[in-house]
Amino acid sequence: MKNTLKNFVVGVLEWEAKRVIKRYQPKIVAVVGSVGKTSTKDAIATALSLSHKVGKSKKSYNSEFGVPLAILGAESGGNNIFKWSHILFDGFLLGFFDHEYPEILVLEVGADRPGDILRTVGWIKTDVVVATVYGDVPVHIEYFNSKEDLVHEDREILKTLRSDGILVVNADDADSLSFVEEWQGDSKKISLKQGDVTGSQYTVELDEEGFPKGFTVTVNTGNSHVPVMLRGVLGEQHVYPLLAATSVASVFTMDIPMMLGALGRHETPKGRMKIIEGVKHTCIIDDTYNASPTAVTAALLTLRDLKAPGRKIAVLGDMMELGQYSVEQHKKIGRLTASVCDVLVTAGVRSMTLANEALEAGMKTSSVTHTEDSYKAGEHIKKILKKGDIVLVKGSQSVRMERVVEAIMLKPDKKTHLLVRQGGEWEGT
Repeated sequence: MKNTLKNFVVGVLEWEAKRVIKRYQPKIVAVVGSVGKTSTKDAIATALSLSHKVGKSKKSYNSEFGVPLAILGAESGGNNIFKWSHILFDGFLLGFFDHEYPEILVLEVGADRPGDILRTVGWIKTDVVVATVYGDVPVHIEYFNSKEDLVHEDREILKTLRSDGILVVNADDADSLSFVEEWQGDSKKISLKQGDVTGSQYTVELDEEGFPKGFTVTVNTGNSHVPVMLRGVLGEQHVYPLLAATSVASVFTMDIPMMLGALGRHETPKGRMKIIEGVKHTCIIDDTYNASPTAVTAALLTLRDLKAPGRKIAVLGDMMELGQYSVEQHKKIGRLTASVCDVLVTAGVRSMTLANEALEAGMKTSSVTHTEDSYKAGEHIKKILKKGDIVLVKGSQSVRMERVVEAIMLKPDKKTHLLVRQGGEWEGT
């Protein structure tokens, strides 16, 4: 019964979304990849909104449910049948009667299983496709036989790209770059090294206490070299969304220096390398939205390169949906952590492997603590914090590592505005 109702709702949502696209004919930008889809989608939407009316996927809506909801400008009704009735009714009105509607839609598209891409967006014609990063072991690989199969699935998005459309790829990631081999049309490459749009001179900016407050980077496009500062966030991985947004903005013939000025005021998504004040004069790097081996590695390397007033601490939860790669990838992160951090706290069953590997790699027993869950990890880290410590907190969504941040943030009353997964459907879970 439940599956029947789900299939009915998905079918109606898709039918309404098709009606909406046919009626308003927006340009469509689709973002795929394993790492950075939401950050990239949000940066592109911010850039384009400077001169266009833009709609985008809310949160990380990227599934057969999420994409039609994004097109309809709606949020999920959860388990509330009355909310779903309201959503479907509004979608019907939007498709059959004139309303104000975005000129451009920026959609995030994900794949958990073979066939997901065309099942989700095979009925859409896209104008721009952006491929982000995959890394050695992509997230959501659990139901694919190999990384190559997952990347091949994402490349199916090219079947939706118009013949005169533009492909934007990350030239620093071989799998993203592989999209170009299957696309006969125009493409743009973004890179921290060499490409059509590049980022250079990444520099962490520090406050008066020696804690990071953001970073600056120069965005290069042909003869244009524009410095941009993003406040309250860290990591070279955040440069790529800026570069992707610049590439897409150029497709829509926007003034690039003016657009980059607007991007400097862009608010990056919660839980993605966000800088938050901690108790006892400490600094938290909140990267709790989700976790993959590539993303955890990038976060740890960012922590490694910081000049910390005190200790460098990592609080790491399980990395989920890795299937057969889980044990080895947790070991790999454990070895890296041992070379970066003074203190390690882990949370969850899988991360015990990570903690043990950090010990094998040379971390002292007194510096490594394994806990059952994020609640206990938060309690423990709060007890051991010292002035000047910088704390990286990261883990997969289901481990709920934002609870650790809540336990040690200076202003927990601001959690709704600063942390992921607050209120609503997440209460009591």
